[in-house]
Amino acid sequence: MLGLSINVRHLGDWSALTHEFNGVCVNGLYSHLVNHGELSLEVIGIHSPHSTALSGFLSSFRTGGNVLKVLHVNRVSRNYAEVIYLAPIGGVLKYIITSNNGILAESRVMGGFKWFRAYFLDEKDAEGVCSELKRRGSVELIKCEPIKVARHREPLFRGGNALGVLTESEVKALKVAYRLGYFSEVKTANLSDVARALGVGKATANHHIRSAVRKIVKVYLNDSP
Repeated sequence: MLGLSINVRHLGDWSALTHEFNGVCVNGLYSHLVNHGELSLEVIGIHSPHSTALSGFLSSFRTGGNVLKVLHVNRVSRNYAEVIYLAPIGGVLKYIITSNNGILAESRVMGGFKWFRAYFLDEKDAEGVCSELKRRGSVELIKCEPIKVARHREPLFRGGNALGVLTESEVKALKVAYRLGYFSEVKTANLSDVARALGVGKATANHHIRSAVRKIVKVYLNDSP
């Protein structure tokens, strides 16, 4: 398996707006072809440490390049919003990856640049993506190069545990903490709230959460848990 790290400037695209609004970062959450494959239904999550920058970005986004129609804006908090919109298929770069048999693992936009991380079974498919991006007149290709695919000594999937290295108590603690908003940018729960929901003491809840986070970080840094 081959991984690709891709960095581009997409000229004439709405992504250029992220350069105008300081700190705005956009993550691709979901996409789906509609209207017989002519359009793409896109869902994005938009973060910003500055609520005024987020508001300005949302206002400008409606008329941004490659945005055909904004269907819904969900202002989750002062610093985060989700947007559902329609885009012409020809202007959505991620389909260059998927049409070349790639699996898109990450799509992020910040400071006027787009970043993609994708994986391929065939090296020729990965090369095809780089070649097609180079031929696009609306794309300035900054980087399109292989990345190391991590090899783990522990299974990542085991019995419904998405990171097989975690214990049941750690998984439960993470799920409860996430649901309550302990990990949110604007916290809606503290450690006492998590401990109360778990029915354990603060020290125990803290131990489970810290242990789980440490293991996850080690996995993604290509180390053993």
